[in-house]
Amino acid sequence: MKAITKTKLICTIGPASNSETTIRKMIENGMNVARLNFSHGTHESHRETIRLVRKIAKEMGVKIGFLQDLCGPKIRLGKLPEEGVRLIVGDYVALASSDEKCENALPVDYPKLHDEVQVGERILLADGMMELRVTGIDGVKVICEVITGGVVYTKKGVNMPQSDLHVPAFSEKDREDLKMGLEEKLDFVALSFVRSAKDLEEIKSIIDNSEHKPLLIAKIEKPQAVTNLEEILDVVNGVMVARGDLGVEMPLEEIPHVQKHIIAQAKKAGRITITATQMLASMVKAQRPTRGETTDVANAVIDGTDALMLSDETANGDYPDVAVATLARIARAAEQHNKHTPDFDSSLFRNTHSFTLAIGRAACWLAKDVGAKAIVSYSATGLAPYCISRFRPECELLVLTFEERVCSMMSLIWGAQAVYSEVMTDMDSVVETAKIKAIESGLVEQGDTIIVTAGMPFGKTGTTSLLRLVQI
Repeated sequence: MKAITKTKLICTIGPASNSETTIRKMIENGMNVARLNFSHGTHESHRETIRLVRKIAKEMGVKIGFLQDLCGPKIRLGKLPEEGVRLIVGDYVALASSDEKCENALPVDYPKLHDEVQVGERILLADGMMELRVTGIDGVKVICEVITGGVVYTKKGVNMPQSDLHVPAFSEKDREDLKMGLEEKLDFVALSFVRSAKDLEEIKSIIDNSEHKPLLIAKIEKPQAVTNLEEILDVVNGVMVARGDLGVEMPLEEIPHVQKHIIAQAKKAGRITITATQMLASMVKAQRPTRGETTDVANAVIDGTDALMLSDETANGDYPDVAVATLARIARAAEQHNKHTPDFDSSLFRNTHSFTLAIGRAACWLAKDVGAKAIVSYSATGLAPYCISRFRPECELLVLTFEERVCSMMSLIWGAQAVYSEVMTDMDSVVETAKIKAIESGLVEQGDTIIVTAGMPFGKTGTTSLLRLVQI
């Protein structure tokens, strides 16, 4: 099945979409990766979703990747009355460092709250909808003035952008959730609220010592992560521009510029980028997006993001499959109007894979020069197709691999489509298989030109050194 977009589409599976009919429609409409949000649900419910998606994908003959999104150190309010608590501007309210009921205070599930906030600092509730200012500390209670009011409910998020918190980046819940993800051989794992490379040490160590090794994605949603972006990029496979909490922790007017900065730096470092949160927020309840959302999605594609992600739109929205189709339509139009030229900037080659990058760039230039319809990359590790993808080829990118993990990885690599092939040990076999698979995939027909890349010795990382021009 020919891909609808080159930009990959990640869709959160939730109550609105967790059915065979809806998931099938979402795949037909362009979903490449299913996101499992571990802030909600149980291990068993997630296992059932994984089994269902895999069953449907197998029946449809497509490969759908899985992104495990770990909670990270999200601080939330404790249990409140069902009708919520109304906060009135100018009034004073106490927050208690406990997730248990505390008289005349809103409970917060962070026991060190009263030790780590300072008078004058801001506290934001419910994704920034309400703002408090700390005016005093009374035992375990933090006394605040209400600056922006509203009604707050149980388990709503608490953000403290000015406070120096010592909350661990990788919680015990995250460890148990990751263990389950490794057992299910999920393809990508994202850690929330990363602040520095140090926050990633434990999760990276677990993955490195595991038989199954998912790609690691750092969610950039705190100002400290933006400051420490370069060191974070050095230790992960990709980053997510998580604009929800980032838009709470930083001034809203800065988010577009921060987004562009993160995507540009990640691309320069050779890392995957995902742009997320409120891409089509109005489609939670409506069948059409706003003009502003349409422009936002297109701009993310133009900026060079590898993937776009839907959250509530598909997890809880009224029209999950329509949201996916709309996202695909906008992304495809942006791709058609946004032609990339391979960059000769040598800074792109700052890592150790300069030979493979050089072949990737050469393949894209050659495809452009001769009007090739496809680049076919035979890869055992996924490195070569990613190095080709970085230069945004205008033609199709088909990946031949005998490794299931590489097939899964390609679900998040811009422009790449993967098919299984047998193990091959000579270039002639690779070329013949490339021609057959390119035709079977519907990417080329008789008379078209393709470019084939491979490496010797075959199956070894970083050996891609062969590039052949072939006419079908």
